[in-house]
Amino acid sequence: IFTFGQPRAGDRDFARRFERDFHDRTFRFVNRYDLITRLPPRLLGYDHAGQLRYIDENGVLHENISLWQQLLTTLNPLGKNAQEYITELTDKLPGAVADHNGSRYIELLRDLCPAGQ
Repeated sequence: IFTFGQPRAGDRDFARRFERDFHDRTFRFVNRYDLITRLPPRLLGYDHAGQLRYIDENGVLHENISLWQQLLTTLNPLGKNAQEYITELTDKLPGAVADHNGSRYIELLRDLCPAGQ
């Protein structure tokens, strides 16, 4: 199973059972700031299932990157101060929506997997 830009699909119990049964066969691709992949909020009890494949700002594919590493890579790669960080987050909001575009996922994956591989 390959998903692209998938939102959190179920509660923690669902995700745990899904992981138990399908972890080795499920791959969840996330492009940079894709906002949809962060919904519904974890605070409401939702969670992801499947092995994360994260595409960073530079088009580099990361396998099984932790949420903490993803956060650091995506939101504050240069160790900016708090004000610079908040300004950058605000500036990235339009990109967070655009990064959900399916065509962008296809384009990135073509770059990552040249023909014949």
